Amino acid sequence: MQKNVFVAFDRLGNTASSIEGTGIGLVITKELVEKMGGTIGFDSIEVKDQPSGLN
Repeated sequence: MQKNVFVAFDRLGNTASSIEGTGIGLVITKELVEKMGGTIGFDSIEVKDQPSGLN
């Protein structure tokens, strides 16, 4: 799942969610940050029995 965070239109398995969105917000953010000479990323760990999604 982590490898797809910056993929356009990938809602990370939440396509049937009541939360609105197209899945391009982080893609646009990444492009803007990189055009300004910066970098963006994250570190995470998977936890069993934890609801999926970004908090």
